[in-house]
Amino acid sequence: MLIKNESEDLDLHTQLCAERYRQLEQRLEAFDERLVKVEAAVSGLKMELSKGLSEIRLLIEQQNNSRAKQVMASSTAVIVSIIGLIGYLITHH
Repeated sequence: MLIKNESEDLDLHTQLCAERYRQLEQRLEAFDERLVKVEAAVSGLKMELSKGLSEIRLLIEQQNNSRAKQVMASSTAVIVSIIGLIGYLITHH
């Protein structure tokens, strides 16, 4: 019984290389499929993050607008009070 060595038999070497390349190709294809899934997941996360940031930006703008309205209402109340006080002082002195 003769066991052939790859380094001594070109046909055996060719067959083994073909099998190795086939396995490498399968691994690369599986890696490519996983990479496509990762890219899709990252893209989805990016879209969700962008949507979330837009919502946060909108909430901040609404809050700022609300504060501006509160400041304007408070300022108006103070001005009206001062005018009323001046009117009272003018009419009673």
